[in-house]
Amino acid sequence: MRTLPGLALLALLSAPSQEDGDRLYIDQAPEEFLKRWDTAALARDWRKLLELHTVAHESFPTRLARPDPEGRRWLRLPAVLNLRLSALEMPDSARETYEAVARDLVATLQDAEARRRAAERYAFTRTGLSALEALGAQDFDEGRLREAIRAWSRALEIAPSPELVARLANAHAASGDFPALSALKARARLENWKGQVSVKGRPSSLGDFLDSIAPPPAGPLQKPAAAPQALCEVPLGRHEFRNEGGTWVRNSPWSVPAAGRNGEREIVIVTNGTKVSAIDPARASGGALTEALEWQFPREGQVRSYIPSTRSGPPYPSVGAAISGRRAFVSMFTQGWQNRHKQVGRRPDSFEGPAAIRAFDVGTGELLWDTETLEVPGVTEEQKVPLMDGLPFGRCNFCFAAPPLPRGDRVYAIVMTSPLTERECFMLCLDAATGRALWCTAVSSAPPFKDNMAVPSFAEEDGTIIVQTSMGVMAALDAATGTIEWLVKYVPVGLRRSVSAPVIRGSLVYALPQDREEPLVLDRWTGREEEFPKVDGDVWTRTQQLVGRAGDWLVLSGARSHAVRVTDGETVELLEADASPGARGAIAEGRLYLPVRGTLMVYDTSTWKLLAANKWTGGDEGCTLVPAGSRLLSVSDRLELWTSLESLQAEFRPRVEASPPNAVACRQLAQLLEAAGRPAEALPHYKRALGVWAADPAWHETSDLLRKKIQELEEKLAQPPPPEKER
Repeated sequence: MRTLPGLALLALLSAPSQEDGDRLYIDQAPEEFLKRWDTAALARDWRKLLELHTVAHESFPTRLARPDPEGRRWLRLPAVLNLRLSALEMPDSARETYEAVARDLVATLQDAEARRRAAERYAFTRTGLSALEALGAQDFDEGRLREAIRAWSRALEIAPSPELVARLANAHAASGDFPALSALKARARLENWKGQVSVKGRPSSLGDFLDSIAPPPAGPLQKPAAAPQALCEVPLGRHEFRNEGGTWVRNSPWSVPAAGRNGEREIVIVTNGTKVSAIDPARASGGALTEALEWQFPREGQVRSYIPSTRSGPPYPSVGAAISGRRAFVSMFTQGWQNRHKQVGRRPDSFEGPAAIRAFDVGTGELLWDTETLEVPGVTEEQKVPLMDGLPFGRCNFCFAAPPLPRGDRVYAIVMTSPLTERECFMLCLDAATGRALWCTAVSSAPPFKDNMAVPSFAEEDGTIIVQTSMGVMAALDAATGTIEWLVKYVPVGLRRSVSAPVIRGSLVYALPQDREEPLVLDRWTGREEEFPKVDGDVWTRTQQLVGRAGDWLVLSGARSHAVRVTDGETVELLEADASPGARGAIAEGRLYLPVRGTLMVYDTSTWKLLAANKWTGGDEGCTLVPAGSRLLSVSDRLELWTSLESLQAEFRPRVEASPPNAVACRQLAQLLEAAGRPAEALPHYKRALGVWAADPAWHETSDLLRKKIQELEEKLAQPPPPEKER
């Protein structure tokens, strides 16, 4: 039996207007519909309310409304009406018809996802709510913890009970999501949830049960984690952008490289927005990567001769690549000097960003499709129209704000329109094989903002897309349909110079929008805002970027860089880590890589101790780091590839220790070690290569050159080391 008091009656008299005072626009439910609902609710006209509930599902399933008229959270209209019907405590006689419909659907639908949708639609009925809870229990028993947590979280919104709170807490603990467990406990205290639950057949109070579920004690930050060596010990080579579309300048768009496989070989793909280059790291020898180029697009020249920049400095929309299977997806600039459809019928503006996504065959570089030139059927099958013209933003001055993200047979991309005129944010889903648009969702729009540029970003995990518009709105979308599940509005304050993508950690979302001083912590399933643990000092005022997460820690970089534990707010200041807004660090395999003033700092994420401080040619302005397996990719005005000494030796060991050894591999390994400043370790490998080639007349000239190289190295190593400079 439920022992919690019913939810308080929601205020129904005021319907939100299409434009709030902060002038942020969203796709909300029609005002007239909400007024009709309010009238029927005041009159307790159950028949009318249930009719409107059906209309909402059939006519306005994706429109948004606020469960609390004074709140900043928006849900899909049908979900809001479920909350309101539950709060009104409808008599059984009025609900009985819908109880019967719900029973029939739950009993006859075979597909689990269809049953879940039916249960959520009729969650205001006892049958629908019980079915939703039962589906969560089945998921939990069968090990699908994420699905169980989603079902129970949404059921908890409608009718909280001690049993449901206990189940959800147990699921969070079972999945190791202790930050979400802490948030649930805080909500239980705030809502004053009480009651009895059964624990192993024995009665217990809800409060005692929640207190009994606690995260393991946090150990001292002194025992290093077992992790491979840092990925930045050995430079594999570099690829210059200077001859690809003009000069790469400080304020040009940042580039995000990608790594994947071409059959049995690794492949790295990078772009500066005007040209795409595919590189085989296995052919690198420490210098220029010219010989390691697999293919380039275009094969001759580039798609344009310049890269636009902004005088206001970072941020700027990124260009970049992503690899999935045999396809590479790259955001680039269009071929013309301006977007062909820029500001049709309006005054043009100076904003320009990467407005094309191109798909390539990873192995050959063949162009598979291009959103700039792709055409789709028009009114008739014979008529063809440009793909982009048929999309909501197609005739605006738009660009892709970040590199595309492939997931299975789909590619997701976030779109922004000019901050000087329209200022809108969209999510776009394309078919990976053809480039055809599957759905396009308008997330939010806002008035023009001419002082600086807010660049949206997004993250995806297990079918949930989190959109951070950086103009007062965060939203969650269903990756399959593009439907907005929830939307949260906040008061914009200032504008941070760096763009940080949101971080999804279990059932919580962490975000540091450009236009908010402190982070947002949101429930992944409901959009409910949670409290971030209190941190000491002025951490947030000195933070420019949310680098990412390492376990229960978030890494923040800026004028001062910190690691903050999200379970309790413990803060560790990272020494010698004052990063510029343009320096994008990365976390991988127990290591934090943070470029700082021409030096790459490497930290152990289990102790937050500084492991290494390597000289860094990537610089700290506009530098992007991307860990990819055993490689570290760095992009500034060039692409640089790095690896660890351990990985390098493991990769070459089968060839250099063979009998006889592979001479080409021995020389290549020696060159890499020499470029890494390890001449003593390079010398034996040069000698091993010489031992093979000296016996083969075909390699006579190569042997002579190698003898000279060995002699130079031996003379260099014989010289005494220079005296250390006094500090």
